[in-house]
This record gives sequence, C-alpha cells and structure tokens, in this order.
Amino acid sequence: NVPKDKFQKAFGLSWDDALAKGVVLNAMDACERLGCTADELNAAWAAAKKGGKLVKFGGGFYCGLVELPGHAPLYVFNGFFMTMRSQFTAPGRSIHYYTVEWDEGRLSWEDFRGKVLGPTDPKEAPKDSLRGKILADW
Repeated sequence: NVPKDKFQKAFGLSWDDALAKGVVLNAMDACERLGCTADELNAAWAAAKKGGKLVKFGGGFYCGLVELPGHAPLYVFNGFFMTMRSQFTAPGRSIHYYTVEWDEGRLSWEDFRGKVLGPTDPKEAPKDSLRGKILADW
C-alpha cells in the first residue's frame, strides 16, 4: 500500500489524483508505455534519483518521477527493476532461491529482513547477518 501522505509530500500531487490521471506505473508497464528499454528506464530513474524526485516508501519500495523526452512524466515504482531483472533472465543466467518459514511471533518480518538478512547494501549490514557474513568472507 502506498502511503498517500508520503506521495503527496514528495510530488505535490495526491495519490488519488495520480491514479485518476493514469500516470502511475510499475517498471514493466512504464517501459511499454514509454516505448523504452530497461536500460533507458533505468537511466531516467537514475536522473530522477539525482534530481531528488524519488521517495522511499519502505524496504525495496520506491517511487520516482520519471521523465523521458517526448513523453509526459510518469510516477514509476521501482524503475530500476527491469535492468536488475535482466541480470537474471538473460540467456545463460539463473537464480537460486530459498523458501523460508518461521514463527512471526518470535521473529518479525522487519527483524528477519534487517537483522537476519541484513540491509540490501552489505556494508550497512550487521556483521552477523547473512549479508554481513558474505561481505566479510566472500
């Protein structure tokens, strides 16, 4: 769920108005609407980030005002995603994943993500988290 107050504060437009105007898209739909590649969207995303036109709603949940010449600006969620995705879906590439379960009464999602896995940037991760250990030992 999008925090409507954060969206309004970041972009000066209400979330409901943005939805009504049809200018809110995920990365895949943005590429289609803009007729651009994943890398072109990622470059526009980087420009939005550099220009302060990005808001973080939560872990791995961002929205940016993406602008490409000849197109109306769009509010795109996780505009970096398609480029990141291509690293795993290109021919010859693969991913490995695990399905994990735990008692949420003993370990919250927030603690699992922040303390067990560690932040996305391993340099910011606790040393005893998975990402912290990978950084130290890899």
